[in-house]
Amino acid sequence: AILAPAFARNGHGHGQRGEAAVARACFAAFPDVRAAIEELVIDGDRVAARTTWRGTHRGAWHGIPATGRTATWEV
Repeated sequence: AILAPAFARNGHGHGQRGEAAVARACFAAFPDVRAAIEELVIDGDRVAARTTWRGTHRGAWHGIPATGRTATWEV
């Protein structure tokens, strides 16, 4: 509900539905995932965020089987 219909991540537009599918897959693979906002830039009706994500790898992610280890990545 908080994303624009034409939402884009890293310059790739896949809209609200595409982002919902990404979120479901991420939460399935990293059920305890948390994001920290490192930087937030607002210009008119556009917003950009730099975030750090952390979670325990409990399910397959992009073909990589669960490792049980903590993963950290920046978006």
